[in-house]
Amino acid sequence: MRAPEPARLPTPDPVHAAVRCAAVAVSTGFAAFTLLAGAARVAGWSFNVLFGGAIAIWSVVAPTAAWRLLAIGRRFSRRDAAIAALLVALALASGALALAINAPEEDDSLYVPQAVQALAHPARPLSTELTWIVPFANGARPRNSLAIAFNNVELLWACVSRVTGIDLLVLYQPVGALVFAAAFVVAVFLLVGEFPRSSSVALGGTFVAILLTFVVFRDGGTGFGASLNKFWIGKTVAAVTVVPVVAALAIEFMRQPTVRRWTWLTLSIVASTGVSSSSLFLMPCLMLALMPAAFVDAWQDGATAMRRWLRAAALPAAAIYPVALGLFYTVTYKGRLAEIQEDTPRRSRRRSDRGRRRRRWPSSARGSTSSSGASRVTGRWCSGASPRAVCSSTRSRPAWWPGTSHRRSRTSESSRFSPSSR
Repeated sequence: MRAPEPARLPTPDPVHAAVRCAAVAVSTGFAAFTLLAGAARVAGWSFNVLFGGAIAIWSVVAPTAAWRLLAIGRRFSRRDAAIAALLVALALASGALALAINAPEEDDSLYVPQAVQALAHPARPLSTELTWIVPFANGARPRNSLAIAFNNVELLWACVSRVTGIDLLVLYQPVGALVFAAAFVVAVFLLVGEFPRSSSVALGGTFVAILLTFVVFRDGGTGFGASLNKFWIGKTVAAVTVVPVVAALAIEFMRQPTVRRWTWLTLSIVASTGVSSSSLFLMPCLMLALMPAAFVDAWQDGATAMRRWLRAAALPAAAIYPVALGLFYTVTYKGRLAEIQEDTPRRSRRRSDRGRRRRRWPSSARGSTSSSGASRVTGRWCSGASPRAVCSSTRSRPAWWPGTSHRRSRTSESSRFSPSSR
């Protein structure tokens, strides 16, 4: 009996197509940047090399994506333009809310030492080593952390800081909260839009999903203990932004399996490894969970038994990179794995009290660390002080504030890492 022709999906409307184009462009560019950053750490290349590569990557990706988005935008009707405007408004509202509830903690400084020191000393080779100046409040002084190998978002912010001259701390926390919370809305819209294939219905579903997420996963909320008051952290970005994008691209591949769509999916998974080390197991597990759905979808399309298994196996095959990367670091740095957890500081106390306090951000860079954006952060933030403690040296701090007991030793010890000492 002849197998029926596979059902052709309706062409996605222009709004969903534009969102998908943007997601693919960002995934492709960041995947290339992630591969370059990983090679720089292994080979010992300097931040100057990484910065030049980043300029080259985004100089190709950004114009290509802009040209494609303009072509899609010409197909917009008035209804499409209205839906796109509402989506942008929802994204900005999500970003503003994430910025309002932003609440950094002392141990958050573990994510940025390499980016800070790369800005202060761009000619030094990149690695997984840490140069800590002043210990944390509990006396911990981290020596190395393999998690640095996956903190490429911080290095990308360092590149932006070097180009714009904006302070790294301003880009990393407030701007990061705004950008990634807005991207959260776009990612959810991309995923929800794979089901109704209608932008208006997808926008309504996105609004409900975002509303429930902020209500449930809030500090002191009724959820699973997670909190969205640090949207700029790689773990949060991976959970609420990267996973929806990868899932949407995987669903699209299951419905219309082509080499091009599989490549998009693979690049999005490669990009996820530069956001958080959690992607090393999160993405393979996600692809394995979608295998049965891919098999059933192929069966409904009338595919042969061989094609069903091939379509199902293509999903975990797309996640081979995080598996290989995890094995590489496990074998190469096996002796350091035991040192990672023992150097981790305790989390700061009185989170609820900090959440009620008004947060102010620096309006200008202070200090003489570097004109490229590492000012004021290199000596203090890398030394284990709270990111918020670095924000404003003029406002008063409570006695329990992380890092206040170490202020007397920062001035003398941080001078070893100023550009004048190179």
